[in-house]
Amino acid sequence: RYLVCTLLRHMRKALPQAKRARPTKPARSPLRHRMASTYDDVAKIAVVGPAGAGKTSLVQAFCQGGAFGGTTSPTFGVDFRLHTMAVDSKQLRFHLWDTTGAPRFASITHAYYRVAEGIVLVYDATDPAALDHVGGWLDQVRAFAPESTAVLLCATKTDELSEDERARVCSRAGVIARAARVQHVMTSSKHGTAVRAAFEMLAREVRAASVRRRQKESSALAASKSGWSALAPLMQPCSCWAPPGCCLPMPWQRVEGHPPAVGRIVSN
Repeated sequence: RYLVCTLLRHMRKALPQAKRARPTKPARSPLRHRMASTYDDVAKIAVVGPAGAGKTSLVQAFCQGGAFGGTTSPTFGVDFRLHTMAVDSKQLRFHLWDTTGAPRFASITHAYYRVAEGIVLVYDATDPAALDHVGGWLDQVRAFAPESTAVLLCATKTDELSEDERARVCSRAGVIARAARVQHVMTSSKHGTAVRAAFEMLAREVRAASVRRRQKESSALAASKSGWSALAPLMQPCSCWAPPGCCLPMPWQRVEGHPPAVGRIVSN
């Protein structure tokens, strides 16, 4: 019993100290706060296309801010990249999903269609049959991506084409892009040609789509509020011809000295 009492006495003495020594919530790291405030908005971009089209090289060139002439390994699944760039005096944070073009990973790619705000559809300009398959890729995008998703058709490896070949590919791809109502750009990851301009173009489309979506939601909300406002007078108690204690007379009730309501059955 003496040992138990001694132990309890020590525990009572240690209890206030334990309360005072309770760890508090750590303060927010200043570095993390600075990192969070270095951009104004976020754009979620999925880069899709057949295997070997140059998707990874395009993403590398964009993230490095210039040309990319190195070699890349095939992408398995999805690679994730971050890049911040000024677009129209706003710091925009790009979340880039570099997807694989292998058919066995199609279900994974389709999942990123649903959450992306913008999609870069890449094709190899040096492949004569590449444009024949662009229609199928556009059908996949339309099937799995939201209607408001911005789409950019992007040609790669244009540095390997002659002037005549480049003009021919651009003309044919332009017809496909206009029919699908998407933008089209010719790029070269090796030389950095039009890489930045391509993502700037898509970023503006994403922001414009976001503005249209917000306006549509605001209009729908305003319409719903105006609908309730129009019904509000009908839901108020009537003081001119209703009997005391009632909001509206029942069909079998008649108020002397007042005409019946329009559209209401009133018995004599």
